[in-house]
Amino acid sequence: MTATEQSSTGVLHVHSDESGSGGALQEIVEAAEDSGLDFLALTDRGSRGYGERLKEGWRGRVFVLFGEEVSTPEGHFLALGGTESLGPQESLAAALEKARSLGMLRASIHHQLAESPTGRNRPVPPPVPLDQAELLEIWSFFDDYLVHVTPRTAASMVDKPEKVLSGPTRRLMRLWDAELARRPLPVFGGANAHRKKHPLLDWAMFFPYRTSFSAVRTVLPGVVLHRGMGVEGARRAVLGALRRGKCYIVNEALAAGKGFEFEFAPHRGKRRFFMGGQAPLGGGGVLHITVPEKAEIVLRLDGQPLYWGTGSRLDFPCVLPGIYRVEVLLERRMWIVSNPIRVYAHGKAPQPTVSDVT
Repeated sequence: MTATEQSSTGVLHVHSDESGSGGALQEIVEAAEDSGLDFLALTDRGSRGYGERLKEGWRGRVFVLFGEEVSTPEGHFLALGGTESLGPQESLAAALEKARSLGMLRASIHHQLAESPTGRNRPVPPPVPLDQAELLEIWSFFDDYLVHVTPRTAASMVDKPEKVLSGPTRRLMRLWDAELARRPLPVFGGANAHRKKHPLLDWAMFFPYRTSFSAVRTVLPGVVLHRGMGVEGARRAVLGALRRGKCYIVNEALAAGKGFEFEFAPHRGKRRFFMGGQAPLGGGGVLHITVPEKAEIVLRLDGQPLYWGTGSRLDFPCVLPGIYRVEVLLERRMWIVSNPIRVYAHGKAPQPTVSDVT
């Protein structure tokens, strides 16, 4: 089995008709199957939605998880895992504590929308501070679209919203890098998908699920979901990969992203370390990066670009401790964002001298 086949692709942060807008579960599952997804996380607002009466598991070829978008006046966050609804909460602190006590993963969302002019002109609750979250939705299909749409371009962009996605802003990436310097904070890509009816044409839909599911995805390398592992096994595999940061984000509207690889191979020993892992520097080693097709590869150390070049393979000597991560651009647009590999040694890692050219 090739590295491309040894992975699962999914979409998180999906709303159904249980959120007040969106489609029924069967419609969502059919769209996920047509889009070639392996897993899906439904996160309706204010409750577990279909998860209140249905169990997680396979529907057709897709493994469906039920989470929740928890709403408070101070911000929204995703709660993944667990079997209870948190429901409306009076304060963010109380909601986060309840989610923590129930063993749920807590994901900060809507950062792209909140920091944009579009977001500032909308009644968007502020994102949960990064230091209070276990996961960060750093890239969202619908939020990215809303950042770029204007009254003048709305009519032309609504048919192909995925064509305008540009990825997380450099400011948001710097915020993530600053938090990574303090502690691990895995990222994932979401959809914030909730298709809407056209206001004038009853038969037409804005943002159909097939469009949302064919853009920003999260890939779990090394995770192959199948019915033989059971519902609990599949659930642990997906949530465990997210919790560890053993995943990467890809905009499939640009090109298929399965087959991306990022690993650290120390000179001493045979063990290799992958995204989300922590590795001793020891005598140094090599960072191996493989991209499905020729593209711009940016290797960053502690947020600063250490290498920027074009190709489909990079073997880069690793001689400094620090936090390494990868960005890949295709047609000058963000295509792939990796979670980091931490390479540690005694003392503080030296800072690179190269400037951030972006």
